[in-house]
Amino acid sequence: MLERLSIHVMSQLGYALEAAGFSSEDITALQQLADLHRLKDVLRGKASIVGVSHLIDCDTAPFLPSNYCSAVKSHKKDGLFQFNADKISLDYLREESGLTLKQIIQAEVLNKFINANVLDYLLAHQELIPESWKKYDILFLGTIYISDVSGDELVRCLRWHSIAKTWTSDFHYLHENDFNHGLPPVAASYSVIAGGMS
Repeated sequence: MLERLSIHVMSQLGYALEAAGFSSEDITALQQLADLHRLKDVLRGKASIVGVSHLIDCDTAPFLPSNYCSAVKSHKKDGLFQFNADKISLDYLREESGLTLKQIIQAEVLNKFINANVLDYLLAHQELIPESWKKYDILFLGTIYISDVSGDELVRCLRWHSIAKTWTSDFHYLHENDFNHGLPPVAASYSVIAGGMS
């Protein structure tokens, strides 16, 4: 016979879920899980929870945004990258250096630049993007495109759209060295060059 849970026990569960950061939407989704009963197996040591692995193929041809790019000029292949925000550093592009984006790439001033495949993966999995990234234009200098309007070289960036409340993709021209407009640009690079990829 099904044991009826007391109001006290249900309240304890509610407090525990709230303390763990569950929202009302999370609890609704939890109620709708088809295999919710399997959580008992985890509690009783019969099963374990394995996190989702977000593996990005950085060798495949990058996406070409047809609304402002006519071709890919170069694409730095990086093999398979298991996404982990802690493995990515955001390096400031300081105007006082006097360098254009193209000169920064050529001089390899920063760590190993990440290509646009990671950008497009993040656009498709926005829940992975750290909240702290919202205050930057995050440039992915590992992939260089050709503008379909001017023929100039450009790189794409990840940008938080504060009005639409979503992440979008935009671009910066490589001849730019004036970073006083808009959000401060940072370059996404592997925080450990040799260990950036999985």
